[in-house]
Amino acid sequence: MVIALIIVFVAMLVGLTLLRGDENWDRLIYLLAGYEAIVFAGVGAFFGASVSRGSAVAARGEAVRAQEQAEEARGEATEHMHGNVAGQALAAAVLAQVDVANASGRRDAELLELGLLVERLFPHMGPELEAVRRYRANFAAIDPTESGYQLGDYRNRGPYDE
Repeated sequence: MVIALIIVFVAMLVGLTLLRGDENWDRLIYLLAGYEAIVFAGVGAFFGASVSRGSAVAARGEAVRAQEQAEEARGEATEHMHGNVAGQALAAAVLAQVDVANASGRRDAELLELGLLVERLFPHMGPELEAVRRYRANFAAIDPTESGYQLGDYRNRGPYDE
């Protein structure tokens, strides 16, 4: 469509050049001025639409990528939330065992290690960690080398070592 407008415009320019007589000139100038506005508007609309189309396609692609990233981030957040809930449940189980050990007077260095790990990983648990603090104080009251076990020793032992 735009190419046809340009071809007709060029034909009118050629016609205007050939018909230079005074009787035709005035009428052709008025027709040419109006047609020139139509041609320039059509060409502007054509090129503006093609430029906008490229921008719109790029924006649509960017929106799709952003949506995919948002979905991925939402999935990761859900995984982290489930992992955190599982970690807190495990911490609560360790703290329950520490409470039982406190009540029974049992001394277990590995349980103390787990309690200290919970205390370090979940400091926001606050009051629940009091059991670990009491257990550590009770454990320190006896000589930890009495059993031949030092805190942290289990990291150096293999699964079948005694």
